[in-house]
Amino acid sequence: MTHPEILLKQVPLFRFLRAEDSRHLAALLQKQTLRKGDSLFREGEEGHSLYMITAGKIKILRQSRDGDEVILAVLSAGDFCGEMALLDGLPRSADAVAAEETHLYGLNRKDFRFFRRICG
Repeated sequence: MTHPEILLKQVPLFRFLRAEDSRHLAALLQKQTLRKGDSLFREGEEGHSLYMITAGKIKILRQSRDGDEVILAVLSAGDFCGEMALLDGLPRSADAVAAEETHLYGLNRKDFRFFRRICG
């Protein structure tokens, strides 16, 4: 499983954090496990977290006008999604569903704001 500090460096928003700040932020991450078919988030829900995948796969998808599932992306270990939720909290633009058992870390906007206050 990938170390949280290494995962953070893969997100452009955190790429240039000092090692100490990266350790502080990594301490705020929350581990999650999804079973195949579990929803990470749904289109239209308020965005509140960034997710970084350590193992497994997440499908990013939308429903077509005909009701068919359209896969926009398949994310796997080392990938991330939802980073805009840390900044704007706008509704999600697509669904994110586990394509298989998936392990990930989440960072919610409240913890991110706390981090920004203490680390400037």
